[in-house]
Parts: sequence; structure tokens; C-alpha cells
Amino acid sequence: MGLCAQVVHSDPPIKFDVIIDDDKCIDCGACISLCPTDALHFNSDDRLEFSYEKCIGCLLCLDSCPRYAIEEM
Repeated sequence: MGLCAQVVHSDPPIKFDVIIDDDKCIDCGACISLCPTDALHFNSDDRLEFSYEKCIGCLLCLDSCPRYAIEEM
């Protein structure tokens, strides 16, 4: 059996803002690999950043984080 995820888009998209806890984040990139819109990326200081403008509100990033470092605001 495989992992199945469904991304639900609304019109207009429901936006979420997230908080990234740098103390919990282990820079594994799980959230980045699952984000369908590249709303998460590592900046030049190798810290995880979130782009509200690119987010579609699927919240896959929250579910993918093994350390629960991403929280919805």
C-alpha cells in the first residue's frame, strides 16, 4: 500500500500562515518535498522559509514534519 494524499483547492484559495520552530526543525526537507507549490524553501542561511503568496492551504507541510516544527497560525 502506498501513501495517498489529496490536495484540495478552493476558489479563491484558503490561505494559511505558518510558524516554523527553528529549535524543532532538523532541516530534513520533508515539508519541501511534499509542497505542491514550492511555498517552503531553504534560504541562503540554510533556514527554512515559508512563502504565504505561494501557499494554497493544503497543509501537507504540517503533516509531513517528523518533529512538528511547522504550526498553523
